[in-house]
Amino acid sequence: MKTATALSYDGRVAALVRTQDSVTTRLQLAALGIDRGHVRNQVRAGRWRTAGHRVVILHSGPLSMDQQRWAAVLGQTSGAALGGITAAQAHGLQWKSQELLHVVVPEGSRIVGADGVVVHASRTYRPERDQYPGGGPTRTTISRSVVDAASWTSNDRRACGVLCASVQQGLATGDGLLDALASAGPIRRRRLIGLTLGDIQGGAQSLLEIDFVALAALAGLAPPKLQSVRLDAAGRRRYIDVDFDFFDVEVDGAIHLLPSSYWDDMDRQNELTIGGSRLLRFSTVAIRLQPDKVVSQLRRAAAAFRR
Repeated sequence: MKTATALSYDGRVAALVRTQDSVTTRLQLAALGIDRGHVRNQVRAGRWRTAGHRVVILHSGPLSMDQQRWAAVLGQTSGAALGGITAAQAHGLQWKSQELLHVVVPEGSRIVGADGVVVHASRTYRPERDQYPGGGPTRTTISRSVVDAASWTSNDRRACGVLCASVQQGLATGDGLLDALASAGPIRRRRLIGLTLGDIQGGAQSLLEIDFVALAALAGLAPPKLQSVRLDAAGRRRYIDVDFDFFDVEVDGAIHLLPSSYWDDMDRQNELTIGGSRLLRFSTVAIRLQPDKVVSQLRRAAAAFRR
């Protein structure tokens, strides 16, 4: 039965229909004077449905994504909030994911098992500080959500990707994410997350160049010049991160993934190539996560360009 029918049946649930997208709990209904017997009768009549022991859906149709999120968080005890990638998507993050719904609760909370829901008990989660104050399903702030998503996701590449995507899409800032990381305590991938956020802030480039020189040595290349000057096709001075004399390398931090930076970098690379530069590009993510592949490409470039 549709929400409108349930609403006309009993006006006492109108506020819950509006504010919680027709998803509520038995305790909330009891506070309105709607007891278990009343709920049971509505479920038997096909007007309402239940989700687990705690949650009541005030219609009997399929659940929207927001209703699934409400059910996931209301199915837990007080203080729970959507967290990680689930919360980030509720904030508007465009991210293709087959992951389960993630909920965070304060450490020591009683965890209620639910199909399709992963519950994280966190020592550092503080509802009064970490919950987003706006409407919609209860969730953590965007910065906390993204940092948790990077920590909880299945691999390092996805962790870097969600950090970059949140900034690309204008939902989070590097400063906000760094603040959230500082409050997060000892989480998985803390170092990788910090380094990636440093890239986003533009402050880790020189460190990556040092790391890159070590990989170049493994590829059998002599120490290169760093921040060498080249003239592009229009005669303008351009700085090259790594200069091996017979080919050049650019090291792209996460900030280069932002659309405006990416377009500027493509234009810059085109002008250098037209001017005769042999140029390879590596991302900081590749240098950190796929160093063997970087070394292999450097060796092959050296063999090709020395001919």
